[in-house]
Amino acid sequence: MTVSKRAVAAGAGAVGVALLLARRGARDVTSDRARTSRTVTIRRDAAELQRTFTDPARLPEFFRGVTSVEPIDATHQRWTFATGKNKRMPVDMEIVDDTPGKRFAWRTAKHAPFAGGGSLTVTAAPGDRGTQVRLALHVDGTGAKAAAAFHRLFGASPAQISMESLRSFKALTEAGEIPTAARS
Repeated sequence: MTVSKRAVAAGAGAVGVALLLARRGARDVTSDRARTSRTVTIRRDAAELQRTFTDPARLPEFFRGVTSVEPIDATHQRWTFATGKNKRMPVDMEIVDDTPGKRFAWRTAKHAPFAGGGSLTVTAAPGDRGTQVRLALHVDGTGAKAAAAFHRLFGASPAQISMESLRSFKALTEAGEIPTAARS
């Protein structure tokens, strides 16, 4: 008996949604918004961290899925995302808050292929231990939670993206580089 890759993917997606329903007390995963946020403490100044995060040349170094950022004007940027093998999707972003040393927030422009956005908030960590950096992401639209649950199985959910992006951001800002696994 041969099972197609599509059948396996569909089955895995159904299992993922079923597990999510069971784990979340059968709440509706077809709602129109999927949100996530992660926080990490980084031993750097808040203003320096925000400057690094908002630098269009640096963002693709640590933000998972972003391959380039092109400034359009003072409040708009074009972020290009990797969407598959050698495929790219440009998405115009609108900067909605850029308070130095405190917060940077963005959302997709009106004509973007999907609706969503995020924010980076920086605050002093307790005990003079650096800066707490909170990265929040959200995806809006019909079935956003179901899509996030499905993508979680393949490593592309908003939660996984924010977690991996923050890890890379911390490594880059504290050590100056992002560790990678060497393959021989």
